[in-house]
Amino acid sequence: MDMDRKQVSEIKNECLQMPDYIRDRIEETVQQQVTKKQHGGRRIWRAAAAVLAFCCIASGTTFAATTLYKMHLEKQGKYGSTLIYGDATDTDAQTETADANTQKEATNTNAQTGADANLDALYTLDVSYIPEGMEIDGLDGIYEDGNNYVSKVSIFPSDKAFMGGVSFVFWKMPSDKQSLFNNTYVVSTQELEIDGRQAVIVENQTMESATADVRYHVYVTYDNDYLLDMLVYDDTELETAIDIVKGLTLTPTDDPAAKRRILLQEYIEPNYEVVDETANTDQFTKTSKKSMEHLHQIGETFDVPNSSLKAKVSKVELLDSPNELDTAYELDSIETDAAGKLVNNVIAYEKYGDGINQLDEVVATKEVKEKILYIEVEYTNTGKTQTGDTLYDCELIRAKETDDGYEIVDVYAIDSLEYDSYYGQNYMINGSPIYYYNGKSVEEKNHLIHVQPGETRTVTWAFLVSEDELPYLFLDLFSGSSINTEFNNIALSNGYVDIRQ
Repeated sequence: MDMDRKQVSEIKNECLQMPDYIRDRIEETVQQQVTKKQHGGRRIWRAAAAVLAFCCIASGTTFAATTLYKMHLEKQGKYGSTLIYGDATDTDAQTETADANTQKEATNTNAQTGADANLDALYTLDVSYIPEGMEIDGLDGIYEDGNNYVSKVSIFPSDKAFMGGVSFVFWKMPSDKQSLFNNTYVVSTQELEIDGRQAVIVENQTMESATADVRYHVYVTYDNDYLLDMLVYDDTELETAIDIVKGLTLTPTDDPAAKRRILLQEYIEPNYEVVDETANTDQFTKTSKKSMEHLHQIGETFDVPNSSLKAKVSKVELLDSPNELDTAYELDSIETDAAGKLVNNVIAYEKYGDGINQLDEVVATKEVKEKILYIEVEYTNTGKTQTGDTLYDCELIRAKETDDGYEIVDVYAIDSLEYDSYYGQNYMINGSPIYYYNGKSVEEKNHLIHVQPGETRTVTWAFLVSEDELPYLFLDLFSGSSINTEFNNIALSNGYVDIRQ
């Protein structure tokens, strides 16, 4: 409900042939843009296009004895800003052009003769400062040769794994041409030095939302045409991010087995095309009563497709406090009042700007009462042998009965209001679970591994829903669809579970 995940999936599919760290970067920026519901999807494609402007081509090298002044900003309209990288203006840097060109030729020759030139790394990375209460991920990736490499690093709050904080990459920039970094929804910019290196900070518009949003882009130049690109989310102070930058150390290396090498790959710009969603016949907002003939009820036992397991939704309850949950595997933190009860959510209705001459604007808000929807599903192995690794899934859809079938319902829509999207300010309203547990092992996460003959495993789920949603809830256990705003054929053939309250 918060976002159209199908558009995110389309973007990810377009990125499949890209280098992993570039694809991850695009997905991260797109994801943080579309966690707010995007009816028209305009900001999705702008976000993708902005990331694709980041040129990352393994090419020649330039060394300078003093600060490299390689970046400058050019304003676009009122809220647009283009960062231009290239053509160093520092005098000492310019005097070394001849040496740089010679070294470039040698580097290109070595790259052509290497077995896998794209994997050569000129530097290793160390991170000496991790703020208290935060964790780091991405320093110890393992490449196919068994060596560590660094592609993208994330530093995030310990209680919100992979959410917020900062994340960064090092781009290998071309030394023989300019590269453009287009930023929209810019409310301020700074040009400064961080530990003697040229830096540019771009501050983006952020909205009061339950979803972490990128507030700052921090760009810092390094020797050898490396460029640090850091995303700073709105739960992290800029000063904290700058301290992290100050704690980064790039060390030259010629050792192909060195640990924490900066990973270099040639950037290949994909060809983006917007897919017409109406052409997808596997997702639809209306369905007939006959297509819902496999509908299951609470307490009913039914088959798990392609398995000896049988499933039964054994319990559906509404809770007012997360204290009633077993927190063995909590996905999202939940805001509560002094008594430990859920606070109400605030739905914000947003009108888009163009990011160049207009910012986004909240045109209305609506307060809704929240509940925790707690679900238990029993899986029993009725076969004679143990099961293998079985992935379990759980999605909610909201639908109402009509005279001739069922129709997806949007409980938050306001027909009389002109807006482009809505989102939750206190809680996300995308229909994803805030908690799930397989009843046995946190390490198994959303898997059931080796269920023995006759054994029953109880899986628990929890969703945040508003009271407005309760009359329309259906459970999808088997389709694995990440699009919970529409019906799909797999779920219809296996049968939704009627959990309307």
